[in-house]
Amino acid sequence: MENFVGTVKKRNIPFYGDEHAFEELVTRVTQGKYTGKVSFALKESESGFDEYLLRAKNGRIEIQATSGCAGGAALNAYFKKYCRYQFGILGVSGELPIVPPDTDFDMTERSVFHYRYAFNYCTFGYTYAFNDWSEWERITDYLILAGYNLVLNPLGNECVWVELLMKYGYTWAEAKKYISAPNYLPWQWMMNLSAYRSEYPDYWFDEQKEISRKFNAKLKSFGMSAVLAGYCGAVPDDFGVKHPSAKILSQGKWGDCFIRPSFLLPENELFGEISNDYYRLQKELLGAQDVHYYSVDPFHEGGEKNGIALKDFARRVLREMKRVDNKAVWALQGWLENPDREMLSALPKDDVLIMNLQADKEPNGGDDFGGYAHVYCVVNNFGGEQAIRGSAKRTYFLAHELAKKESSACCGIGMMPEGVECDEVLFDIIADVAVRTQVRPIQEYLQEYITARYGICSDELIKAFEILFDKVYILDSSKYAHESGLIARPFPVMKKVCYWAADAVVEDVSHLVEVLQILYKYYDQCADRACYRVDIIAVARQLLGDISWRYIYPMHEAFARGDKEAFAYHKQALEKLFPLQRIIECDENLNLQRYLDKAAKRGKTDADKRWLVRCAKQLITLWGEHGEVRLHDYAAREYGDMVKRYYTPRWEKYLARLSQNMQEGKPFEDYDRYEDDEAFLSEQQEYSREIACDLKPRVEEILRYVLKELV
Repeated sequence: MENFVGTVKKRNIPFYGDEHAFEELVTRVTQGKYTGKVSFALKESESGFDEYLLRAKNGRIEIQATSGCAGGAALNAYFKKYCRYQFGILGVSGELPIVPPDTDFDMTERSVFHYRYAFNYCTFGYTYAFNDWSEWERITDYLILAGYNLVLNPLGNECVWVELLMKYGYTWAEAKKYISAPNYLPWQWMMNLSAYRSEYPDYWFDEQKEISRKFNAKLKSFGMSAVLAGYCGAVPDDFGVKHPSAKILSQGKWGDCFIRPSFLLPENELFGEISNDYYRLQKELLGAQDVHYYSVDPFHEGGEKNGIALKDFARRVLREMKRVDNKAVWALQGWLENPDREMLSALPKDDVLIMNLQADKEPNGGDDFGGYAHVYCVVNNFGGEQAIRGSAKRTYFLAHELAKKESSACCGIGMMPEGVECDEVLFDIIADVAVRTQVRPIQEYLQEYITARYGICSDELIKAFEILFDKVYILDSSKYAHESGLIARPFPVMKKVCYWAADAVVEDVSHLVEVLQILYKYYDQCADRACYRVDIIAVARQLLGDISWRYIYPMHEAFARGDKEAFAYHKQALEKLFPLQRIIECDENLNLQRYLDKAAKRGKTDADKRWLVRCAKQLITLWGEHGEVRLHDYAAREYGDMVKRYYTPRWEKYLARLSQNMQEGKPFEDYDRYEDDEAFLSEQQEYSREIACDLKPRVEEILRYVLKELV
């Protein structure tokens, strides 16, 4: 396994790093402090894996590494260990010393993973849909420091499709209409939907093409590679109108609502022509001549297979990739029943790489994916929700164990979040173990992590994170039982926020109370650290969300049996949580207007801005159209003004109706909730960009509340 995987990796992603690009990286990530103080030089790989050596002496840092991204990992390790500085995926914590501290010894490491992979298609919808290049430059800087060498990049794929469709009889306007809105594009590339909420201005395509070209070029300069969206036969639903002789298979609906793109069957002569044109346009338009990885998942989360000879189909898809790129590797998502094992068995093993999204739950996919190379990937932040979730210890230890097993086909580690909104410790864990020969004891890792994040560390703070690792960051899946009831659409039989979640549970929350108390003890010492504030708010927010079900369940039970006294008690207890929840107004990452600003800034006219903002709001509320209950609130966000103007008002309206029905002795009389959804979606006012600065009294208020009510 190691031999052929390593050979393919080295062929497609050679050990490389551009010294000038590395100098520019240093300037950006140190805000100019270490410009001219860091030298980078390539070294030969002695192991076949990425390696680095870093030493610092007399105010200068010397890095020798097998690639630019390995050099980035070295610099990141130095920042954390010697500078108490964290350059995280969400933000920066700490200030670099003016003079780089000397190292006590040479810092040397090598990875045990050929591939270190980043991103999920969903990430480009829930978090990064509207990024401009300045934002992508910062994110790619993070990826370099985290040591990733393989990164999903579907940016600009809409440009490829528009040009492709115009070659096959579509006008510019018709081709544009096939392209879903920016934050819905991930599900188009996964063949779940198409032509959804499309109102594209012409300039969008030029801008995205340029962003993608810069993205691909930057990765290459650090010895990294992109993974592009591949092709396996998707065509617009009206393709048969323009090509009546084409054999097309409808793919039905996704989520009982969205029309999937149709499939052009592989026996069509057009299949090869379109594939060929697709990959050639992709190379040309996106500057991707040196990219050799293509992600495409036929029948993702369903789809119609009847009438398709799966083995022949798989061989045809791969053959067409290789017609344009003889180094092509088909990247497949290991998710639910994917990849189809019959299809998989028809493909040569050195032409396939599988991203196992369910690795924390099924580390080897259940069957080691038949011996095909796979990457241990972690999916968290489902829908971009703020709920604390994930599997910290399994990720920390298990990926390394698998990669070292001769009997395992695991050859990489990856982060594949649906959204990047919280749980920064999980991202740090992956980055920490990705370029290490041996994982450290968890306490040693936590001491370094906390020190870099908060500027200080103590046994108490380590204990707080150990509690989180043992009680909260445990085995995770999309069926999560700890979403906040305060953001749920209320109804008398409600048990969850979203259809896809598990029923909420009422459990002991003393562990969260203890963590909050420990973090609060260090407020005066750590409050100047943005990451400390993010963490204490996250714990407080999760605590309130968990507590909410203690009142929601018995309130509804009291209503059902007509117990007015119990109903009033639990209703009032629930209502006390809403003002406490506004602690989130102290976190800049949880600001609604700043989220909407990212969408609006990509528009150049008022009409374009309205379209983009409406799309951004819709994804985090209805998700789809009115009546599509299976995705409603899947991407719910606990943003300050959303709590104030969307979640709290809909609870207030519901509780007023419920109370009236209770007093009148009537069963619950439902009403049209869509009026409230539409009011929020269509209002064009700006929300507050201000970040509340009175965090300490808000934490104290929550602690007084929980200690009085729960202890």
